[in-house]
Amino acid sequence: RLLAFELPLFSAALAHWNVAIALGRFRQRALGSATRWIARLALVVGCTEIGLSPQAAMVGIIVASGVELAVARGCAPIPLSSGAGRTLALMGLSMWPLWTSGVLMRAFERIDLLMLKGMGGSVGLVGVYAAAQSLCLLPALVASAVAPQLLAAITRLWKVGGFDDARALADQALRTAVWLVPIAAAIAGAATDIVAWLFGPAYRDASGLLALLIGAAVAQVFIAVGVVVFIAVDRLRPVVMLTVTLLVGAVVGHLLVIPRWGGLGAAAVTLTASTLGAAAV
Repeated sequence: RLLAFELPLFSAALAHWNVAIALGRFRQRALGSATRWIARLALVVGCTEIGLSPQAAMVGIIVASGVELAVARGCAPIPLSSGAGRTLALMGLSMWPLWTSGVLMRAFERIDLLMLKGMGGSVGLVGVYAAAQSLCLLPALVASAVAPQLLAAITRLWKVGGFDDARALADQALRTAVWLVPIAAAIAGAATDIVAWLFGPAYRDASGLLALLIGAAVAQVFIAVGVVVFIAVDRLRPVVMLTVTLLVGAVVGHLLVIPRWGGLGAAAVTLTASTLGAAAV
């Protein structure tokens, strides 16, 4: 409940950083992220070392987000008056497809775990599935780090008529994402050893899930790159249609598969839907 106060600070800082990226201020964006994490680490560790309560550490997390917002206001100030209301209204009308697709994509990424629990999965099974998911964060981190810069660069090139350069940049991004495939294959092949080393024998069932979910995570990187390209060239309808199709297809697949195959079925549906979505873009 206390950490709910961090959400508006984090969201406001993120809005400022999106403006900074659109203006090509990538160094300032990196500075902001570094400032937040360093402040968060220092405050949380400091509160812990001097023996304060866990609530004090949570306050430190909130303060760190406040520090990031202050840095963001300095690097990319957004007007808070003088017609800002009209600007926000126009942005709302033009951005609703992006907001919709973003929400649907986040729902798709977590619908397997939610439906596994909702369809009678035991606490142990859900815990094992969540553990496997937690080992698949690397591709998502790569996508979240690269997507804003890629969007800003392609949009800028497209607006000034550099169509060939924009296409070349998009192709290069997709080729770079291919390097994640052998990494995912290595993780899948060593899934049993990785799970045993990180979580112990109690989570051995997570190895099969990890082998499937890491492939789905890499496929979602290709989806993220494709979505960025569509947004950059102002083709928003395919983005919304893709995310709607992914979510609906995943829900139907989970309804059919989870009752019989449990966690492995849920992971297989996620992998299949993600792969088809990557092929579609």
